[in-house]
Amino acid sequence: MSVLSAELPPSRTDGQPWDSDGEPDLYAVILRDGSEVYRTPVVQNSTHPEWRAAEITLRVRPDSVLRFELWDEDGMVDQPVGAEEVTGVPSSALDGGNWVVRFQRNAFLRLAARPPEARYGMGVTFEVHEDYLRVLAAEPGAPGAAAGLREGDRIVALDGRRVQDLGEIQSHQAMDRASVRPVVLTVERDGSSPSTITVSPGAVYSAR
Repeated sequence: MSVLSAELPPSRTDGQPWDSDGEPDLYAVILRDGSEVYRTPVVQNSTHPEWRAAEITLRVRPDSVLRFELWDEDGMVDQPVGAEEVTGVPSSALDGGNWVVRFQRNAFLRLAARPPEARYGMGVTFEVHEDYLRVLAAEPGAPGAAAGLREGDRIVALDGRRVQDLGEIQSHQAMDRASVRPVVLTVERDGSSPSTITVSPGAVYSAR
């Protein structure tokens, strides 16, 4: 999702200028389900600001509540310009396209949505130890997490070969093979007996 531009009327509701020196210093804020996930840079002195690199990759479910806010940076206390909530991403923008969030008094925010770029692999961050790989993170929805890997797991073997025999380089190569074929992992968790997990090839989408 990219924040492209905004447009405001030339003055406030009471007819007064946005700032003491005329035009507002605008920025936009995006919240998802009540938590802030992105804030654009401030564009100085403009009722028609444009942002050229205001992009964020978000996980947005159909029931996610997105709140869009426009603010005028104004010294000690920033002033709200407008706020609007929408549920999910409009169907017209799901496969890529522009959409508009409209506020009161003909103010609006223009956004662009596009499908996320995929990479292939397990979607797992790990560190190498002498005889195991410790899982530091498993990207939600990625093949590793879908197969059941989670933070803290110890991978002690890959496709039947022990990590202590593979070494660091071959362990990395064995993990990377999940991008093209299934990989069978032997995993220890919380002191329990080892179990096997098969990670199948799939796409990884890195997003907040």
